Amino acid sequence: MSYSLTKKWQETPKATRFAVIGVIALVIFWDMFDGSYGGSQVTVMDRGLNMPAMTYTLPEDWTLKHDVVFDSGSGHYSKYLIEIHDPNGGMAFTNRYLQFVVYGSALRMLSKGLPFDQAWKNAAYQALQQNFANIRFGEALPQGEWASLMSGQIQGYLAKKKGQLSKGEIAQFSKGEFLEADIQAQRDGQNFRGKALMIRASAVQPDSGNILMSLVIAPEGHFSDMMAGYLQILEQVKSNPEYARTKQQFANQAMQRSQVAHQTRMANQRSNFEAHQNLVNQRSAQQDANFQQWMGDFRNDGTTPSAGGSYTGQDYLVDSIHERQTFYDPDSGYNVSRDGQYDYNYTDGMGNFYGTNNPSFNPDSLQGDWRRAEVLTPNN
Repeated sequence: MSYSLTKKWQETPKATRFAVIGVIALVIFWDMFDGSYGGSQVTVMDRGLNMPAMTYTLPEDWTLKHDVVFDSGSGHYSKYLIEIHDPNGGMAFTNRYLQFVVYGSALRMLSKGLPFDQAWKNAAYQALQQNFANIRFGEALPQGEWASLMSGQIQGYLAKKKGQLSKGEIAQFSKGEFLEADIQAQRDGQNFRGKALMIRASAVQPDSGNILMSLVIAPEGHFSDMMAGYLQILEQVKSNPEYARTKQQFANQAMQRSQVAHQTRMANQRSNFEAHQNLVNQRSAQQDANFQQWMGDFRNDGTTPSAGGSYTGQDYLVDSIHERQTFYDPDSGYNVSRDGQYDYNYTDGMGNFYGTNNPSFNPDSLQGDWRRAEVLTPNN
């Protein structure tokens, strides 16, 4: 189990980096738990890899529902549901969406720029709203029974893996926070109490990262029993090391493929840009040559600039080069040129012109008496 924040990692597209972070965090998270106790045992099978992922030991009359599918091609879960029920109407659950909540301005494409507090509350609300009403959340704080359990498990894990982890992995642990937030809700007129349990992993920038979240909720009078039972279950989870290694291997391969694809796209974009620039330069050089040729012909011919409504093919060529249009101005009696090339042009007869490509434009919206102005064409 190894990965580090190297230059390759930084060059990997952000969307892929954070998808892989979520998977690696899950690998580390479940690898920390290695308990083995008596009780009713349920093994969670990953239907994507066709491997046992972990084994839960449940108290009497508790049940577990699961649906786990890891996609080896993409390197992340296509399905992930762990749902534990107690006999009093309480439940603890997480799913694919709660396991990958992204927040922060640095990940705007994935998080819509939502800050941490808004991102986790939105995700938790979406997960609860179908079954509960009047949902309210407290502040996410680094304290509580679960946060203490997780901090202790982290220290134990680091001690067990001493000498086996890279500096990057150890640094990644130091970036993680274990947070708890209170939940209040109602269902069928009954009050429920709960907790949002979060692992917050900051990356890229301090205000950006991803969240792995589980929700625990139960009727108000049974919440303490539900929480105590859930913590006992977490202490007894036994992970499958081979599954963790296999999953991380596929996640790393997906990240490498994405990095290669990203570098190829960037190279193609650079190549296309350079080809476009060469074409623009060639056209510009040709236009300059045409203009210089015209100026030479103009000087040799001894002609004067056209005025008073006269407009020649040479005038048209110059306008084309400079991307402009020429009109006859009745106020001055001379031709006037304006930057831009528009389909619809108007003048107030006092030397002012207005151009637009909007066929529905109403000239009466302008102040003054505006009428259609015709662009001069050769031999006008």
